[in-house]
Amino acid sequence: MSDSADSPAPEIVWPSVDVSQPTEQGGPIARSGFSYQDEIVVGFLLEMLEDASVLKVHCDTHEDAIVIRLTENSETLVAEYAQVKAEEPDQLWTVAMLSDKKKKTQSLFETSLGRDKHAENARFRIV
Repeated sequence: MSDSADSPAPEIVWPSVDVSQPTEQGGPIARSGFSYQDEIVVGFLLEMLEDASVLKVHCDTHEDAIVIRLTENSETLVAEYAQVKAEEPDQLWTVAMLSDKKKKTQSLFETSLGRDKHAENARFRIV
């Protein structure tokens, strides 16, 4: 028998997650287009904290974000469908671009307005 079988295993010292590089970059790459959307949703959530008429915020369901509000008379619910665009940070959106159908069957306007198929009154926002 050798002495190596009787000696303890060397202690493994693991690096902190703060200094260690990820083994893959899939998450940050996939989320890169969503960070602006996340910021917009956080803004809606902060608004909900100070405005009692904001009841709920949905993320990535029927639209990028949906804010459910009570109207001033507190009798009607409104679903505000928010389309968040951030593909090109320096892009200034025009009515012509938002109405454009070149690359798809519906324009951004038509797609957003098509979300109005629920019981709540609808409002639309493009951020």
